[in-house]
Amino acid sequence: MSDLLAYAEVRKLAATLGIEPTELDGFDELGATRLRELRDAIKNRWFERYRGAFDKIIALAKFVPTPIAAKLAEHAFGPFLSAQAAALLPPKQVADIAVKAPPSFLAATPRHLDPPRITPILDHIPLAVLRATTREVLDRGDHIGLAQFADHVPPELIQSIVDVIDSDEHLLATGQYIESDQTLNRLIRLLTDDRVRSAVDTALGTSRESRLQGIGLLSRLDDANLARVEREILLADPAALAAVAHDVLDAGVQSALLHVATKLEPATAVHLIGSVTDEQLNELARRITEAETVAALLDLADKVDVPTMRRLAALDEFPSVRQIAERSGLGDRLDAITA
Repeated sequence: MSDLLAYAEVRKLAATLGIEPTELDGFDELGATRLRELRDAIKNRWFERYRGAFDKIIALAKFVPTPIAAKLAEHAFGPFLSAQAAALLPPKQVADIAVKAPPSFLAATPRHLDPPRITPILDHIPLAVLRATTREVLDRGDHIGLAQFADHVPPELIQSIVDVIDSDEHLLATGQYIESDQTLNRLIRLLTDDRVRSAVDTALGTSRESRLQGIGLLSRLDDANLARVEREILLADPAALAAVAHDVLDAGVQSALLHVATKLEPATAVHLIGSVTDEQLNELARRITEAETVAALLDLADKVDVPTMRRLAALDEFPSVRQIAERSGLGDRLDAITA
């Protein structure tokens, strides 16, 4: 996959459709923006298609006591219809019903919610209920549902979500699906330095999936959060960083590694590239197909020390790098680092 954001969006679309991501192979070529638009269009279409059923639920909710409405939502209508109908009921009434429903039922609804329509409801739901529901969502492994929820909660509730996400694996998996960079950075700013250190260690050493999640998150950090993470990268075992490069190449998101490296301070970039083997760098060069990636390579060469620059300059030997640079008006910059 050429884009880690598209990688995440394919999984969100699969969750919306109730299918496995493997059934959407090739969809990442649409790009993150078009995939997000497709997912929103599907949700809006479903909302309109089942509007008649929602109207019946709303009419019924007006005449039955709240405890009974909660039971009907759980046992008769189910998570999908209940989540969609909630957007059409008064926020206070939905909150009253949610308080009476068990967290296990509420935890099944996030991926069916339309967050912008649901946000007003959150102001009326007790914090204890939100925390219990978040815990249930994590226990289900529904990181996509939690991320959609986190994207639209008021800023003052973000701390509550952070407090409940008690494992680094959950933190990384949820973070990759948060759409708003602002929300993501707000969440990370609430982490202690020890938690940041632990999350970086987990991202580097746990699994291929966690390493890809870590690269994806790193590319979206603001300067303040990036500085906190860089301190840990500088201390990282070169073998762990080499494993990141291997997984990035294996997943076909090699451009992500270069774009992340260009955001780092020179010393950190040198440490990262120094951990990448010549074979891995050569493989990266073979796969370059976009001018944007060549530009990132040149930006990186401009900021590193001479030995590292020479390693990057050697990639000029690959015809694709030179051809793309010439076609894109980057030939002079490439000549400058290879002279």
